[in-house]
Formats: sequence, C-alpha cells, structure tokens
Amino acid sequence: MPPKNMRKDSKVKEKPSSTSDKNQNASEPMSESEEEEEEEGGFRVGGVYIPPAPPAVCSTENTGPRLIISHIVNTNFKSYAGTQILGPFHKSFTSIIGPNGSGKSNVIDSMLFVFGYRATKIRSKKISVLLHKSENHRDIKSATVEVHFIQINDKDGEEYDEIPGSEIVISRTAFHDNSSFYTINGKRSQFKEVALILRKHGIDLVHNRFLILQGEVEQIAMMKPKAQTEHETGMLEYLEDIIGTARYKTPLRKLESKLNQLNDERLERANRAKIVEKEREALRAPMEEAIDFLSLENEHTIAMNLLLQLKLLRATKKIEGLEAEKKILDEAMAEVLAKLKAFRDQQLAMDKDVCSKEKELEALKKQKDTISDALAKNENAITKTKGEIANTTKARKKAIEAKKQEELKFSELENVPEKNEREIEELKGIAEKLKVDREKEEKEVEGVLAGLQAETQELQDKKDVLLTQLMGLRKTKDTAKAAYDVAKTEVSLYQIIEKSEKAKLEKLINTKEGNTKRLEEKKAMKAQIEEKLPDAERRLGEAFTELQTLKQDEVKMTQELHSKRASIEEKRSSVNAFRSRNKVLNFIMQKKADGVVPGVFGRLGDLGGIAPKYDCAVSTACGLLDHIVTDTVDTASKCLELLKQFDVGRGNFIALEKQQWLRNTYEQPFRAPENVPRLFDLIKVQDERIKPAFYFALRDTLVADDLSQARRVAYGATRYRVTTIDGEIIEIAGTMSGGGRDKRTGRMGSSATVTTDVNPAEMSRMEQKVAELQEKLTEMHDRIREREDTVSTLTRDTRKWKIDLNGANAEIKDLLQDEPTLARRIKEQEVAVAAAAPDPAKVYELTTKVDSLKEEFETASAESDQVQKEVDKFTAQIKAITGGRMKDAQKKLDDVTKKLDKVTAEITKLTVEIKTSKRNSKKSLSKIQQLTAEITEAENTLKTCEAQLEKLKEDCVGDNEKLKEFSSKIKIEEGAIKEIKTKITDIMKESNQIKSAKIDEDQKLEELKRKLSEAKSVPPTLRNELSKLKLNQIPFRPPVDDLITYTPEQLAEHDEQSVQITQLTKHDQLKKLTPNLAAVQEFNEKDEVYQLRLNELNEVNEKRYEVRMGFDEVRKARLNEFMEGFTIISSKLKEMYQTITLGGDAEFDLLDSLDPFSEGVSFSVRPPKKSWKNISNLSGGEKTLSSLALVFALHYYKPSPLYVMDEIDAALDFKNVSIVGHYIKERTKNAQFIIISLRSNMFELADLLVGIYKTYNCTKSVTITPGKYACDA
Repeated sequence: MPPKNMRKDSKVKEKPSSTSDKNQNASEPMSESEEEEEEEGGFRVGGVYIPPAPPAVCSTENTGPRLIISHIVNTNFKSYAGTQILGPFHKSFTSIIGPNGSGKSNVIDSMLFVFGYRATKIRSKKISVLLHKSENHRDIKSATVEVHFIQINDKDGEEYDEIPGSEIVISRTAFHDNSSFYTINGKRSQFKEVALILRKHGIDLVHNRFLILQGEVEQIAMMKPKAQTEHETGMLEYLEDIIGTARYKTPLRKLESKLNQLNDERLERANRAKIVEKEREALRAPMEEAIDFLSLENEHTIAMNLLLQLKLLRATKKIEGLEAEKKILDEAMAEVLAKLKAFRDQQLAMDKDVCSKEKELEALKKQKDTISDALAKNENAITKTKGEIANTTKARKKAIEAKKQEELKFSELENVPEKNEREIEELKGIAEKLKVDREKEEKEVEGVLAGLQAETQELQDKKDVLLTQLMGLRKTKDTAKAAYDVAKTEVSLYQIIEKSEKAKLEKLINTKEGNTKRLEEKKAMKAQIEEKLPDAERRLGEAFTELQTLKQDEVKMTQELHSKRASIEEKRSSVNAFRSRNKVLNFIMQKKADGVVPGVFGRLGDLGGIAPKYDCAVSTACGLLDHIVTDTVDTASKCLELLKQFDVGRGNFIALEKQQWLRNTYEQPFRAPENVPRLFDLIKVQDERIKPAFYFALRDTLVADDLSQARRVAYGATRYRVTTIDGEIIEIAGTMSGGGRDKRTGRMGSSATVTTDVNPAEMSRMEQKVAELQEKLTEMHDRIREREDTVSTLTRDTRKWKIDLNGANAEIKDLLQDEPTLARRIKEQEVAVAAAAPDPAKVYELTTKVDSLKEEFETASAESDQVQKEVDKFTAQIKAITGGRMKDAQKKLDDVTKKLDKVTAEITKLTVEIKTSKRNSKKSLSKIQQLTAEITEAENTLKTCEAQLEKLKEDCVGDNEKLKEFSSKIKIEEGAIKEIKTKITDIMKESNQIKSAKIDEDQKLEELKRKLSEAKSVPPTLRNELSKLKLNQIPFRPPVDDLITYTPEQLAEHDEQSVQITQLTKHDQLKKLTPNLAAVQEFNEKDEVYQLRLNELNEVNEKRYEVRMGFDEVRKARLNEFMEGFTIISSKLKEMYQTITLGGDAEFDLLDSLDPFSEGVSFSVRPPKKSWKNISNLSGGEKTLSSLALVFALHYYKPSPLYVMDEIDAALDFKNVSIVGHYIKERTKNAQFIIISLRSNMFELADLLVGIYKTYNCTKSVTITPGKYACDA
C-alpha cells in the first residue's frame, strides 16, 4: 500500500451537507486523534490519557461476524449512465474484469467517492467532473453512489448467514456546483459519522490498508526505514500504526513537555530558595548594628526633648512683650481709621446720590428713546403712505389711459364691417386693374420675345408650353394660398381674446406670487429682528450696568493711586542706593537716578526673563546680555563720555532708535523645523520697547533639546544658528562651540528686573505697583470708553431694529389685506378666461381646415415651383442668347405681379376682420367696464390714504415737542451729577492727606505684626517637634518609659546652651552611623520566605518524580508492545514470502537494536536462488511479491474485512500470479477481496466475476459465477 494513502495526520474536514465542496472537493479520512471520548480500557499517566491497545488477531480464519460489501449502485457516476448495479459481490474473492477503457477502475472510484476521498484521488479535478456526460446524456444534474454493506457469519464453503438488521447503506451525491452530501440508511449525515461506522467494523480510512491502487503495490516494500518528516510515512510508522504503538506518541510528547516544564520549575524554585537564603544571612550583621543605633538615638531624643521645652519657654515670654507693644499702636490707629470712616461715609452718601440721579437720568433717556421710536415709526408710516398714494395715483392714471384706448378701440370695432367692406370693394377694383396691367406686360414680354424668335424659337416653344402649364398651376396655387391665409387668420383672430385674458390672469398670478414671496421675506425679517432684539436689549442692559460699575471702580482706583503716589514721595528720601553687578553698570544707573542720563533702560540681561530650563542656552548664545540699553545714540554717547571723564571703565551700549527696523522682521510669522522654539520668543519682557534690542542680540537663534536635534535643524535646507539647552552652539557657518563642564549660567533671571529712577528695592517695588495701578486705570478708561461705545451702538441698533420691525409689521398687515383682493380678482379673471375660451369643436374644425388648406397649398406650390424651375431654366438659356433685351420688360411684369399678390392678401385679411369684429367688440366693452371699476377703487384708496397722512403729520408734531422737553430735563440732571462728582473729588483729596500720614503708622504696625507673627509661629513648631519625639522600643532590651514633660521651675534649673551642646554631640554621633534600621524585621521576614521557598521546592520535586516515572513506564510499554507485534509480523512476513516465492526469504531488521524508534526498520529480501538484496534493486515483480508478502503478513496480524486491489498482478509472471491467486483463494477466508485483474490465472480463481463493458459511451456490468458454469459443464 503506497505512503500517499497512509498520511497519519490527515483529518476529516467535511462540511455540512448543504455546503459546497468547491474549496474541499472531498474529505480525507479522519485520524483517531479527533476522538475526544476516552475509550474503555484506557488509562492516565501524569494526567495524560493513554488509549487502550488494539487487539491482534494473528489468524486468517473466521473469528466471528464480519462486514462485506453486498453490491454497489451507481447513478450517473462517471462512465455509468442511469442506474447501474454492480454485484452482488462474493463474500471472499470477487474479480472485476473487462477490456481497457470500459470503466473497471471506476468501480473502485465509486467506492472511494463514498469513502470520502477528494476528487483528485479519484482521477478528477473537481467533484462536478464525476457526473456522467455522453451524447445521449448531456444534462445530468447529479451523481449518486450507494455502497450496500451487510454483516455475515461464515459457514462452510460459500454459505454464510446474514445477521438480521445489519445492513448499512452509505451513499454520497454530487452536484454541478461541486457540492455533495452523505446519507447513512437514507438519512443525511456528516462524513465523520461515515468514517466512525466503517472504522467500527475494521475498515481503516486513515491508513487505507484495505486499498491498493493500480501501480502502487510496489511502493509498499520501498518505504524508507523511518519517515524523514512528520508529514511522511516510513516502515517504522507503518508498522507502529498496525501494531498500535503509535497511540503512545502524543502522550509521550505531552509527558516529555510536562517533565521539561517541571524541570524548569524545579530549577527556578531552587534558585529562588538559594537567593532568599543568601539575603537572610546578609541581614544578620546589619541587624546587630541597628540595635546599637536605636540605643544611641534614644539618648539623643531625651536631650532634644529638654532643649525644645527650654526654647518653648523663651518664645512664650517674647510673645507677651510684643503683644503689649502692639496694643499701644492699635489704639493710635483706631483714631485715624475713625476719621477715614467719616470721610468714606460722606463719600458713599454722595456716590449713592450720584447713582440715584444717574438712574433718573437713564429713565429720562429711555422715555426720550421711546418718543424717538414713536416719531421714527410715524415718519416711516408717512413715507409708506406717500408711496402708496403715488402708486395708487399712477395706477389710476394708467387705468384712465387704458380706458380711453379701449373706448377708441371699441368705436373702431363697431365701424369695422362697413369700413372693411368699403376697402374690399376698392381693393377688388385695384386688383382688376393690376390683372389688366399684368396681361399687358406679359404681351410686351411676348413681343420682345417675338423679335428674338428666330434665335430662340425652339427654346421659346418649350417655354411657352411650360408657361401655359404654369399659368394654370399658378392660378391653382394663388387660390389655395388665399384660402389658406383666410383660414389661418380666422383661427388666430378666433383665439386672440383667450390669449389676452390668459395674459391678464398670468399677470395677476405673478403679482400674488410676488406678494407671497415678499410676505415671507418680511416674516423672516420680523423673526430675525424679534430674535436679535431681546438679546440686544439684554446686552444693552448688561453693558449699561457694567458701565456704571466701571465708573464706580474708576473713582476707587483713582483714590488708591493718589494714596500710593503720596507714599512714594514720603519714602523716596529714605531708600538705599541701588547696587548693580559691576561698577560700570552701577555708575551708569546712579547717573540715571540723578537725572543725568534719563534715557538709560538698564543692562539687557536684566530687562528680560526666561524659564530656568533655558538659562544656560541664553547665557551662552547671547553675548550681548551685559550691554546697556539706551533710548538713543546721543544717550549712549553721553554715557561713554561720563565713563571716560570719571575713568570708571569701558562699557557697551545698544541704542533702541537704531534697532526699530528689526521690529517688522521679528513680528512676521516664524516656523522653525521640527517646531523647535526660537530663543527670542522665549524671552519675556515687561517693556515691549526692549524687544528690538533682544532681537538684535539673538536674531533667529533656535534652541534644541540635544545636539542630535540641533544638527538636524542647523544643517537642513535653510541654515540656522542653533543652541542646545546645555549651551552647545552650531553657527550658521557650521562651526560648533560651547558645552563642556564649565557652563555659563545666571546671566538672565526668570523674570525681568524693572529698572526705575530710584534704585532701592523697596522703592522699585512700590513704583512698580503704582505703574501697574496706573496701567489698570488706563485700561479701565479704555474699557469705559469701549462700554460707552457699546451702549451707544446697541442703543442705535435697537432703535433701528424697532423701526424696521414696525415697518415690517405694517407691510405684513398690508400684504395680508391684499391677499383676499388678489384671490378674488384671480377668480374673476379665471371666469373671464373660461368665458373667452373658444369652442373646442369650432377650434378643431378651423384647425382641421387650416391643415387641409395648408396641405393643398403646399402641394400646388410644389407643382408650381417645379414647373417654374423648368421655365427659369429655359428663361436663363434665352437670356444667355438675348442678353439684356428682355430685362426691362420682365421687371415690369414682376412688379405688377407682386402688387397683385399684396392686394389679394389684404382683401383676405379684411374679410377675416369682418367675421371677428363682433366678438372682439363684445370683449372690448367688458374690459371698459372693468377699467371703470378699477378707477373708482383707486380714487377711494387715495381718499383714505390722504386722511391717514394728515393724522400722522399731527402725531409727529406732538412727538417733536415732547423730545425738546425731555432733552432739557436730561441736561439739568447731567449738570447736577457733575456738581456732586466735583464735591466727591474734594473729599478724596482731604482723605488722601490723612492716608499719607497713616502710611508710617501702618508700616510700624505691619512690622510689629510681622515680628509677632513670627514669634507666634515658633511655639506651634516647637510643640509639633515635641509631639514627634518618641523613644524606640529596642528588641532584646528592657522596655523604655515615656519622655518627661518639665515644669517652668524645673526648666529654670537647666542651661539651654549646655543642653544644646549635649544634643549636638549625640546628633554628630548619630550622623556618623548609617545602620539599616529595618534589618531586624527584614531578617525575620526573609527567614519566613526561605522556609516557604523550601516547601515549594519539595512539592515540585515530588511532582517531577511522579511524571518521570510515568514517562519511563509509557516508553517501556511502547517498546514492549512494538517488539511483541514486530516479532509476530516479522515471523509471518518470512513465512508469507517463502510461501509465495517458493523458497525465498524476507525479514525485518532493526537499524538500532537498542532503540527501534530512533533509526527505524529496514525490509530486506532474498529472492529464490539469489542473494540478499536491497528492495530498490529488485525487479518489478520481485517488489510486488515483497509488498504482497507484507500485506498478507499484516492481514494475519490485524485482518481488514475488506481489500480492494487494482491490477496488483500486472508486474508478475504467470507462475507468481497463480501463486498469489491461490493464496488469496485458499488462505484468506476472513476477508472480502475485490480485485481488478486482466490475468486469466488470477480471475479464473475468483468465486465471482463482475464483467465491465461499455456501449454508446456508457458502462454496464454483468455478474458471473464461474463455479456454477463449471458444475454445469
């Protein structure tokens, strides 16, 4: 049996019967590893399941019931068309015979199809190819194979007893879409169930020992001793599968993995125990040092306890003295505060009065605004009313003019019949005269032609014939055209009134749509204003309230500013001189304080601040930080002269007036590579005027986190000067500097130092506060102006929106009032359109008539034009001969003809007008009546609007008078408020004088409070330190008592200085010691952990011993079982080979006798009368005999109930075929053999022959029992 049919790791992967087999054409046999249920007789070792050993039969005789195939039913499978029954098969030896190409191998393919083999194993590319297809069977939808099994009990001879109810029918059906499904006894099933049933009866679909296909028998004996990879099968694996020791492989792998895991775990536990033991011993010496340290620490604590109580007593006495001094100052300050409170109460009363009057003023302004809104509303209504009067007047004039025109038209329409009949008679007379003229001109043309007759006689004759014909056709054409024009004009006039009325209706509809659109726009405008107006009024109220608050804050801030300025003047004379970092800067700043060089700002590094992170970077990269900044070049020059004059030293200066051009440069947006910051942007200044000086010193120097980033940024597409945070600099030219251990720092602080006219720090701080206060006051002034602008803007906007809202409401009202009128007029006009609608039957009649006359006219015109072309052709030929002699005569004839056509058309038009004049006259009269009604309505509207206009004008006069009255009242209130504010200012001046005197007392009191606060902070600190003092309880020593609390009398007996010396001595001794105080506890904890680690190690050792013993037992069991089975198979192999070769020899050899599983098993044979040979060196027949001997030996050891063989005798000679055939016939009674053979000495030994033949490309079969015919013979 070939290795490719024995893949041990192949598994069934059948999909449900409803799924397609496109990706999996059929299923491979299922391995035993897929059985998750534990079989009876199995056992566990170390938690790993070991399946039971399969029994070895070791016999070729019948031992009980066995399964056989009774017959096979093929339906449209491969070469089998329709339903074909193969069989019945004999219980022992059935031979399938037939000519080549008849479909013998398809018998085996049908079994393999049911047994779940892929399409490629059945000599097909896909499932759908298995469906039968021939000339007479082209549209087969599916193919089905049924294999019928039965269980039997053998009897003597060919007899057997079928076990009742044991029949099993397994079928598989395939479809065109490459899908298939299985059934067992007619019930759909998965292939897994099929495989389990067959394996239960001894048919192994995993290793396929029952199957030997054509040309594969030789490969069995040629298997390698051992598989080279896990996906191959060697002789060792082949035998292990048969013997059953292969079941030990997976458990052994699991046990080995578990053993390795436990070894690793044991090693880890042992290492952990050793580490803990080592750590415990390392803590023994520190533990003893810690005990000595704790004793000394207790002595220090006792001394510290006494020292702290002495300090606490001294601090308490100091607090008592400071509190007595503070009481005297508090009494003096109370008198000053009483005076200030009196001024403040007076000011608050006046502020309240101002607030009250401002509210009255605001109320007056609101009333004035209300009247202004009403006035604006009335003015808007006047404008609208005037517009409405103008529009109505215009519409009235237009209606009067239209009425005049319509009356004139009506008069004309009344006279149309008489007038048109008179004109028609006149035109008929003219037409008769023109006809006479045309005949005269035609004769003149003919006369001219007569003079040229000799030259053009032939052409003229032809032309005359055509002219005669043309005259008749032209007359017909003229008649048809006249009739067509009359009919067309009649239709147009019949429908013209309807078109006019429809145009009016369309105009009214457009007007209504326009009004609707405007109404929606006004509603949207109204909604928008109603949405904005409340918010604007709310914001106006908030802005007004905020404005009042700001004004009150302005008064308070002004008072505070005056007070602080007074304090500065008092302290200016008492401040110390400001000291700079070098004598040059000190000299210049002193001259600035003296007023000699007021344009000096200070040292550049002191005028800005930067985060401490960038201190080193800016100190290194900015070399000009020590330069002195001045406002102008003149100031700098004056400084240099002073330095030279007083021989102070040299100084460097930056004049700001020369650096202003840089402002536009650094204010431009700047983006550096990788978003690294620009050093200039990191500097914070309090005076924006200084920025050009810093940019002059730094330009676009960037600061990177490290040197790597600095290189990437500096050497990019645009070159930059880059410094790192540590002060390493890369110049634009590429040179590097800075870095190292000696870094430059401290040349710029974290914030700017403001340099003022006076140098002392206290004065600088106070003046800085004044400057900040002044700046806040300026900002407040700006905010007040901003809020005043906001109030003004919002007041103007709300007034405008209210006017617009009133206008929108009025227009919406008018548009809503116009809607019913327009709707009524549209309905009336619709009635007019319906009344003017012509009779459809009449329109159809006229239209039909026009179409008919048009067709007649076009036909006559076409015929006339065709003849005219012929006449023109001859005329052109005649003209070519006669030259210009015919031109004048012909022109006259053409003129007369045109005049005649024009008169004829006019007659037609006048005739139609007579027919339609009565109907048009009636319509005109109706329109005159309508225009008269519109004129009357417009006159009524004008009267109403003029009355309304007069009333609005009267209202406007009254509103103007009220506005003047409220304006006068507002002016009076504003004057009163101004007077009160002036008094408030006088009170504030007097109050500020008292506050200036209070400043000295405040400073004294603040200093005393500071001292008292500091003194009071000492006792809590000391008590807190005392509370923290505790004596240590020392292991292995007697317990200690609590610390002593001393009385004042006891403390008086001790000298604080002596106690402190004792405490410091103990403290110094403690500082020299560095014990591990936790060593004692850690030592005990480590000992506990060490014992725990030992217990864990012992537990792992026990588990490892148990698994190791189990592993050794399983290995020994595998070896014993294999060697037992190997001995039996090897002995039977020798016997089988000797039997079928009549004297040869064969044997199995273990390549490693100590471990058969390491190197595998070799198969050696000695053909009769030959030496021992390697299998690969044998002939084809010898290989076949070797393989068959092994198959029969394995059958003896573990029989299979079924064997299917395809031409296994192909390579054997006559003698060997006979030997093999007789062996199968006589020695294998416990199995069913189905053999395809073309050798007579093989199939003649069969108990039953199944003949296969093909007709019309369809395979059929016939069953023959040779023994029956032999008996008959």
